[in-house]
Amino acid sequence: MLRKNTIACALGLSLFAAALATGSAQAQAQFTIKFGTATANDDQHQFILFFKEEIEKSSGGKITVQAFPASQLGPIPRQIEGLQLGTVEAFLGPADFFCWA
Repeated sequence: MLRKNTIACALGLSLFAAALATGSAQAQAQFTIKFGTATANDDQHQFILFFKEEIEKSSGGKITVQAFPASQLGPIPRQIEGLQLGTVEAFLGPADFFCWA
């Protein structure tokens, strides 16, 4: 559990730093992370919930995380396309789906 919190905190702080680097006017704005996964009620889903808790606490409410388990954002290939297009900020799934020959 400590490892998951550490990873979530590190990822969140890097996202928060990137948001701050975009400029002071944008840093004051609310930023929402859409985080999808194909599963629900398992370790991946629990990680997203840990991530959400840590990010929202660390950012002082400037960053919110919306969890979309059970392929609510579409099947895995569509979620990966969402990452590529910038409509989805995060996806957690097997690495094999990212390898396209």
